[in-house]
Amino acid sequence: MKDKKEKRPDFERIIKAIGDEVMSHIVIDSLEKSVDIEEIGNIFEKSLNQLERKDKGQYYTPREIVKYMVSCLKIDDSTLIIDPACGCGSFLLHIIEKLKSKNKTANYKNIYGVDRNSLAVKITRLSIAIKAGFKRELITFLQNNIRIGNSIVSYNYLDNLAFQWRREFPEVFKAGGFDIVIGNPPYVTLRTKEDFDQNESLYSQLIKGPVNAATLMIGRGLEILKPGGILAFVLPKTLLHVESYSRLREYLLKNTKIIEIFDLGLKFKDVRGEQIILIIKREKPFYEHEVQVRIIKDKSKSLFYQPRYKIPQGLFMKNNKMLIFDNMKYYFILDKIMSGKTELSKLVNGLIFRGLPIGGNSKYITREACNNSEIIIRGKSISKFKIKNIDYINKEKLYDFAESKINILRQKKIILQNIFSSESGIIAAYDNQGFLTLDTVTNIIINNDLLAKYILCLLHSKLINFYVMYGLYNSSRLTMHADRIYIGKIPVVENPKIEYLEQAINYVDDALNETVDYEIKKILRKIDVIVYKIYNLDSSEINLIERAVNRLISKKSRW
Repeated sequence: MKDKKEKRPDFERIIKAIGDEVMSHIVIDSLEKSVDIEEIGNIFEKSLNQLERKDKGQYYTPREIVKYMVSCLKIDDSTLIIDPACGCGSFLLHIIEKLKSKNKTANYKNIYGVDRNSLAVKITRLSIAIKAGFKRELITFLQNNIRIGNSIVSYNYLDNLAFQWRREFPEVFKAGGFDIVIGNPPYVTLRTKEDFDQNESLYSQLIKGPVNAATLMIGRGLEILKPGGILAFVLPKTLLHVESYSRLREYLLKNTKIIEIFDLGLKFKDVRGEQIILIIKREKPFYEHEVQVRIIKDKSKSLFYQPRYKIPQGLFMKNNKMLIFDNMKYYFILDKIMSGKTELSKLVNGLIFRGLPIGGNSKYITREACNNSEIIIRGKSISKFKIKNIDYINKEKLYDFAESKINILRQKKIILQNIFSSESGIIAAYDNQGFLTLDTVTNIIINNDLLAKYILCLLHSKLINFYVMYGLYNSSRLTMHADRIYIGKIPVVENPKIEYLEQAINYVDDALNETVDYEIKKILRKIDVIVYKIYNLDSSEINLIERAVNRLISKKSRW
């Protein structure tokens, strides 16, 4: 390596352009030990304190994902490309590799990167310099194109790393904007007015409720793209169906063509959540436009060999959710289940809410009754049809809450475990004594015994579990909150045939009086039969639902 340095008179000037001489020399010397160029960045990203990474939403992107995304893009050395959260440059390095494979003399002047972490930017510059062979023209390129800055903020009063895109890259916007925006933006919740200005860029059209940095990065990406440009990001799968992303989905579905959605599942080991690759085009869609969907079906195979499906974008627009399945029949069955039904929330006048926000380990909560205490139920105390255990709360603590909330909790109701998992399905019981509940419980206030038992029957059916697992939570294998914005959308046949209603209520009565789990599972199978009749499903639809639910639910929880 030493001899090679001496043969390059521009070597030291390039090192200065990188911005950290000591780091550059250490890393370059390490290459003598055959360390892969890309591993320089990987080592940095992996070495970040886990808490710091979580706080900043920074995660290492597996090489296979980077390679796949770059392979999806049509690129030559005239293509204007930006990674607005470039980290240590893994996407940019693969783009350079792709350009070199096409043309060994390709230039890289149209490749850009921005990141707010100065060390990451220095490593990106260094990695590119090594990849490109320390060419003299890199000096200006590295300083001008790979920049330190906060991509989603333009105002200095919010962040001294605010990045003014048109001023920093005037040559790009003179050409109309970038052709491609690519990357793995941070997933972290931001504070309005402290971390960003909602009136900047497209943000006000995209945000609702808690704001994730990924939403703003998509907004910024679309803003800096030229018409017809492509955005390709790794994103949280929750973007496809969670309520807080609903305005973002609406904007994307109305204003962009969704080119591809790739469900990566739990591809990142350190991230608490499932990921997708989303590729979109800044171009107005038409209803029949088909989205390519890919889902990891065989983990032993490369991303390149996972199956492909086509879904009309119009299907997503219908309910403002990007539900992605490997079987088109799921969409039609979900539509049939919903069609002509009444949403549960409407049926119960919106009275679906969590219990009291008191920690389960609070000193006010005890396992034994004491003076001035009252029964209170926590989520894990609920099983199918049953309340297994009870706790007690000191009544003095109740003065912290509105009397109206306490009084409404003391009514008859259906209670559910608030944490929903596809592995166990809906877990609900009937509280006809009006117990208080903690906020790990979702309460559905229904004072009519017959209606309550009918709803309890539906909640424990495979049909409604199918709807919740696939129609509400997009076949997620992680836990979700069973809050009103989700379970309130459960479609209910409001006036079933009398004989079906009577059977449903009788089965629930049987389950409420049964204590043996095996016998309860037998009753659940009877409930399934009657609910399929209530919703008028045929045998092929029933078989599909049975298989679909069994794909997600654990063997222990099956019935």
